[in-house]
Amino acid sequence: MISQSIVSQSINYTELAYQDCVIKSGIDPVAFIQNLEPASGLPIYDLFFRDKDKSTNSDSSGGSSLEASRNLAHCIGESGYLYKGKFYLPSDLAGDTKVARAGLIKSEGERWADIPVGGWIVRSTGRFRQLVGPPIAFSKNKSTGVWEPRRYSQPKGKPLSLFFPVVSVGRWEAIAKKAGLAMPSFFELGLVDPQLAKFIFCNDPIVLVALLMCGDASKFWEWAKNTNCPLILTEGEKKALALISRGYAAIALPGINTGYRVTERGDWVISPDGTEYQKATAWELHQTLQPFDTAGREITIVFDYRAGDYSQSKEFRAACTTTKLFKNAIAKIAQLPGPQKGIDDFCVAGGDINAVMSTARNIDEIQKQFFLWLGKETRKKAWALTHQIARECNQRRLDIPYPDSGLICIKSPKDTGKTYALNKLATKAQAENRKVLVLTHRIILGRAICKVVGIPWIEEMNSDGDRKIEGNALGHGLCIDSLHPNSQAFFDPLAWKGALIIFDEVEQVFWHALNSATCREHRQAILASLKLLLQTVLTSGGQVVLQDADLSDYSIDFVRELSGIDVKPWVAVNHWQPSEPWQIKFYDTQHGKGETQDNL
Repeated sequence: MISQSIVSQSINYTELAYQDCVIKSGIDPVAFIQNLEPASGLPIYDLFFRDKDKSTNSDSSGGSSLEASRNLAHCIGESGYLYKGKFYLPSDLAGDTKVARAGLIKSEGERWADIPVGGWIVRSTGRFRQLVGPPIAFSKNKSTGVWEPRRYSQPKGKPLSLFFPVVSVGRWEAIAKKAGLAMPSFFELGLVDPQLAKFIFCNDPIVLVALLMCGDASKFWEWAKNTNCPLILTEGEKKALALISRGYAAIALPGINTGYRVTERGDWVISPDGTEYQKATAWELHQTLQPFDTAGREITIVFDYRAGDYSQSKEFRAACTTTKLFKNAIAKIAQLPGPQKGIDDFCVAGGDINAVMSTARNIDEIQKQFFLWLGKETRKKAWALTHQIARECNQRRLDIPYPDSGLICIKSPKDTGKTYALNKLATKAQAENRKVLVLTHRIILGRAICKVVGIPWIEEMNSDGDRKIEGNALGHGLCIDSLHPNSQAFFDPLAWKGALIIFDEVEQVFWHALNSATCREHRQAILASLKLLLQTVLTSGGQVVLQDADLSDYSIDFVRELSGIDVKPWVAVNHWQPSEPWQIKFYDTQHGKGETQDNL
């Protein structure tokens, strides 16, 4: 915002809005006129306060309230003080309020005079961008905890809306040409604001007349919807208009997370800043974007540039969530190269926007590129085990005592007897009338572990009545694919209180649950059952064993995060390494009729 020392008489609010949008953000003047309206003073009061102030709305009994007087003075630029986000009149200095009696309004407040609130309003949504005057709203900076003036404000009672820019005929033609699409043979035209047009084109009457005659093309977005025109989603009206001005069909989100809505929420958690909130567990694409989710359409999301690892930024996470919700369209993410923060800044600086769009990639491509980028040492770091180690050893055959309860994590090389070490653990659990559950991602592996610990595999239970009785009493094993109520296991997480749960080759088991095609149909039910199972066992004195030759923080943190239980893991690491390299044999895994891959 500009200095409060500049008085209102020296401010041309139309020029101010023009500089902010056309000069600084590279918006075409026609697009500026069609979509944005400079505003200051009373119109701002009408937008944000008139319906809220009882003494000025239609239901009031007349008169003037103190709050209405303050809000009006705030907007039109009368003298006053801004203290902790609230505007006070000079008469409030002698008032009988706590802040007045303590002298805080004058001593700590910010003095404002002769500067009306000013900026521009989005014609279609009513969102206001403040450029000058005492701030009318504040937002808390989550990273610093400081309350800062809000740049954009939404009228009270009016929901945030996605911004679909009004497009001129000329821009429509440019967008159609870039996309290789045909213009319609007939379209309706609207009128532009003649006063704004006169301000911008006052020195060129021929252009002014032509502008007033052509107006805006009101059916553009209907055409874009019906033709599978490529779209760009970005954050903020100025950025969308900058893209429209360069021949791209762009829609503006009022925030990076507003391209979707949360449909389901899970547990309450506390963020690092102390804020308590419910975690989102399911999302749905914003209803105004759903008609554009059509087969073959390209939709590119481009949010602000962030220095450092972009994959860890909130912009990238929001873009990923949004792209995944497009079920039919080809959704991609484009990344600005920097140092300019927004796409409009990038355009004004002479950046090649075509190059940025051409490098947009979908989520799968981004993930593949990420893993290709990782070098050997970086991979070691990514899959490191950094949790505090409770026990270290160097044993050819693993033989260590395990805790009686909690999250037990074992990292030991292949062929060191990790599976056989479980036999003692399982025997002890069964002697205490605690069931044992083995969860794997492969049938052959699961059968082998169950044989060692002395419990039946799920298919043995279903084919042999005696094994079923035994399995219900002692426990059994199954693939994580069957960890839901509608599987052959009819799995009930609550039936495993105090149990011993074994995840062997856990890194692959969790990857399988989260990514494999065989879990796709029931993935949500599997994860819900897994979560309840972990909660049931960890809160009832049971044991959850995670073991893998390559055990990392990923698996441990996944259990802690999914369960929502801040359990401290007990970690054991066996440092033994073979003196000779492993002998590897390759087999042809093509299987014949009647066989399965797991039977080989």
